[in-house]
Amino acid sequence: MREREKQNQQLVYYQETQKQKGLQNNIMDKWEIGRLYLLACLYNLHIILFSKFFSNDLGSVDPLFQKEGCFLIVLWGLAYASVSNIVDRCYLLSLVFALEKIFYSIRWMMVIQTRYVHCYYDYQNKQCILTDKLLGYFHDDPMTEIFFMSYGIGDVVFGLLFFYSAIKYWNVENKNKNNIQKHDYEPSSTTDNKIIITDETKKSK
Repeated sequence: MREREKQNQQLVYYQETQKQKGLQNNIMDKWEIGRLYLLACLYNLHIILFSKFFSNDLGSVDPLFQKEGCFLIVLWGLAYASVSNIVDRCYLLSLVFALEKIFYSIRWMMVIQTRYVHCYYDYQNKQCILTDKLLGYFHDDPMTEIFFMSYGIGDVVFGLLFFYSAIKYWNVENKNKNNIQKHDYEPSSTTDNKIIITDETKKSK
């Protein structure tokens, strides 16, 4: 009996230490991912600078980035920052953020393809030559050109971040639910003791 009690105590101690280690790792992961959410917020706020404080320069290239569209991008960034300290509890919202970034990434690729990349056929050499309109417009408005040539890269990166966060904490949530269900179905030691007592009383009678 004493050896069994000692083994149970060692098992409980091991489980508690493993829980503490897992909790510390989750806290570190949560803190690091939360900082990246703040970085995503700052990335969205750069639209204020590139739009020249909500002018229509970006909107002249893509109507999605008119004054109202730029203001909505700022609101999206503030939404990232508002959940940076609870990323482990809002995995569905992180999935929404990922879908939003996918939308802007696809839009960016469409704009790049339609407005900047062109092809003309060289009949003399019998080949198609790609030209880039960026070279022609760079000196007119460099801020606008730099924005449209680069903003989609950040959207792809942060979209992957949000998707990773959503999958990670969704798996953690399901794992915790499964552990709770297993714990509920395990027979407790108190019920075993009660059964032993009742059996002994019956024998004595």
